[in-house]
Amino acid sequence: MRRWTTEAVLAAALLAAPAMAQDTLTLGTAVRMALEQELGVRIAANSALAAEELATPGNAGLLPRIDATAQGSYNNNYSRLDFAEGIPDVERSGVESTSWGATLQAAWTVFNGNGNRAAYQRSIAAAGVADIAERGVREAVVLQAAAAYYAVAGLEENLTITEDLLRTSLERYQRAEDRATVGGGGRLDALNALVDLQSDSATWIGSRQALEQARNELAVALGQEPDARWNVSRTVRFTDGLVLEDLERTALGANADLLIARGEVEVSAQDARMARALRWPRLDLTGRYGITDQKNEVGVVLGSFNAGFTGGGSLSMPIFDGGRLAAQQRVAELQLESAELEAERARLRLLANLHNAWTAYEASRETLRLQRSAETTAGVNFELSQERYAMGQLTGIQFREAQGNYLQARRRRVQAAFDAVVAELGLLRASGILLGSVSAP
Repeated sequence: MRRWTTEAVLAAALLAAPAMAQDTLTLGTAVRMALEQELGVRIAANSALAAEELATPGNAGLLPRIDATAQGSYNNNYSRLDFAEGIPDVERSGVESTSWGATLQAAWTVFNGNGNRAAYQRSIAAAGVADIAERGVREAVVLQAAAAYYAVAGLEENLTITEDLLRTSLERYQRAEDRATVGGGGRLDALNALVDLQSDSATWIGSRQALEQARNELAVALGQEPDARWNVSRTVRFTDGLVLEDLERTALGANADLLIARGEVEVSAQDARMARALRWPRLDLTGRYGITDQKNEVGVVLGSFNAGFTGGGSLSMPIFDGGRLAAQQRVAELQLESAELEAERARLRLLANLHNAWTAYEASRETLRLQRSAETTAGVNFELSQERYAMGQLTGIQFREAQGNYLQARRRRVQAAFDAVVAELGLLRASGILLGSVSAP
């Protein structure tokens, strides 16, 4: 009579448990969800829009300024007026007087050493830096979301491998138990099979737990509630035709960190121009059209009305200010030099990071190739071991060793595949083409 243990029943129940129906989530959709929900992306986008709003000729002082003003007043006073001989004096209470006026005035800085033009160019450069910084934030979010996505894919694959292991261990236990029951095998073999079955059951539970935790992390990365669940694609697709020299040329013109450093050079260059402009003459023009009307109940002049245009200009030039402007210019020149040095350092750092990423990419692809070959070899060995074990030509310990080798080979192949695709994404990010490679907006 077949002897069933609690562990065997548990293993059978685990294998028979149906998977929950879930929607399939593609990497492109996951990336879009992450970009839509990530607060850092929205903050960076606001910063870029704010910088763009400031990059206007008017904000830089290149356009005239026109102001309209109006004023009015009412007075009710006691008045006493003493006039010269022959004119009667006046003394009254409740004397009313009113006045009002309106002015339209325009002011324009015609020349200030081209400081206003430098300010405009600076605002354009700052807007470009903010825009690239936003792209850098998006790239970081994409890489984080992709890593979380592939972590789930890898653990789903690992769970499938563990289920195959558990299924094989259950069959082995049942076979050993049958042999022990009919007297065709020792009780020790059945006990060893039971120990392995128990271990594999625990491994399955641990794999399931790790997968659920990874799914929670993916949900958080996508800005969703932790209980959101999807199936992810386990298919790993690599970009063909990557060449280091081509990626290097692309990176020098597209890498976000390098472009930001170069943008800061332009910002500092315009700051230096603005500092030099302070030492030049400044010419301002003003024009004014005004209307005033005044009425008095007493006095020599009982009313007046004026309307007309007034124009003027002013020319100024700093002669001596205690060295303040000279110090500002020296500081601006030093900051420009520092920005240029930082840009060169960013270029060297980029090349080093790109070469490191390429080395990691090549190593991961070669490791994947070796692990695929090792999995094939281990699979053939395990199939032969299964046949020999079924014919009683292999001990349980030898069968378990072959099974363990095949399990580890499959797991290493899965890990190598997802390590390789993440390494490729890191390489594409260093090259400045990550967003296009995953269809990110």
